[in-house]
Amino acid sequence: MVFKLKTLKDTENLAKKFSTQLKEKDLVLLKGDLGSGKTTFVKFLVKSLGFPPDNVSSPSFTIVQEYIFEGKTIYHIDLYRIEKEDELFEIGLEEIL
Repeated sequence: MVFKLKTLKDTENLAKKFSTQLKEKDLVLLKGDLGSGKTTFVKFLVKSLGFPPDNVSSPSFTIVQEYIFEGKTIYHIDLYRIEKEDELFEIGLEEIL
C-alpha cells in the first residue's frame, strides 16, 4: 500500500486507523526517503497503541529502538544502513522476530 499524506493530522489519523488493525506479533514495514515521515508515523502509531510517544526517535544511528510499556514491547528498527545479511543477526533481528 502507498499512502501520500500531506499534513501531520493526516499522518496521525492514518496511524490511529492502522493501529486498530494490528495484532500481537504483527510486523510492519515502512519504506520512504530520509525525512519522509516514517518516524513521525511510528510516533503516532505508538501513541495510538497506548505507549507514551515521548521517547520515540529515529533509530537511524542506533538501528534498533525498543519501546516497553505495561509489559508490551515495540521494536522500531531502521535497516537503512544495513548492507549485509550478517548485520541483521548482529542487531538481534532473529531474536526480535
